[in-house]
Amino acid sequence: MKQFCCELFYSMETLAAAWVISGVFVFFLTIYALRFIQWRPLLKLHREENGAAYALDFVMIFPIYVILVAVFLETTLMFQAKIGTMFAAYTAARSASVHTTVALPEDRNGFITDEAFLYAKRSAVYAMTPFACGMKETPSTSQNCTNFWNAYDDYLEGKNKPAISTAYRVKKYGYAEIATNVSLELGEGDDSQPWTRDIIATIEYEAPFFLPYIGKLLGGKQGQFSDVVSIIVSTAAIQNECPQNETGSLGIQYP
Repeated sequence: MKQFCCELFYSMETLAAAWVISGVFVFFLTIYALRFIQWRPLLKLHREENGAAYALDFVMIFPIYVILVAVFLETTLMFQAKIGTMFAAYTAARSASVHTTVALPEDRNGFITDEAFLYAKRSAVYAMTPFACGMKETPSTSQNCTNFWNAYDDYLEGKNKPAISTAYRVKKYGYAEIATNVSLELGEGDDSQPWTRDIIATIEYEAPFFLPYIGKLLGGKQGQFSDVVSIIVSTAAIQNECPQNETGSLGIQYP
């Protein structure tokens, strides 16, 4: 649990502070409004001006309240994306660990092959697709996109659940494919025995703010699609699973 909490807030320090502060203020302002706002004077405004003086405080506070609600919602969505990157980092590390068993020793480059990296990248994109933005024109026509949504259709078959539109699917996968960066490295250990070192996957994801002004307020950066984004980073380490035989391979060709 401690490890999960530490990873949850990694690269999210500023957003976490904004999330807590905005949430506390929204809560207390809401309680204050419900307890002390007198609705009858406010309702008189459409007939006369007697309630205008009372409404002045409410009008002055309301924009601040809206901004705090927007900050709270935006940071909540960022934490949702953060959870996605944590899962994506694990799947990428797991995929890389499995596919080191495929390559022969002479084909390995630092014990992490190009093939293992491609599989790790694909796994990370698959994991991030449900969390990805589906509002940007970033279509993907790759075979991986087709395979992913074919599996989705197979899952829905016979369940009487509505499927999301094809255009929305392609946008979500396309954004995840472009906005997700993956890097792999070996953990600490003996260089002469790389199979004893963990495989560490790092995910960097460009999570877009839906309200650019709020994003700038929270320190967002310019993204690839002229959006304000937050760079969310997560790491995961998986034990290397390469067998210690003459070939260094299980001899299994994974699809």
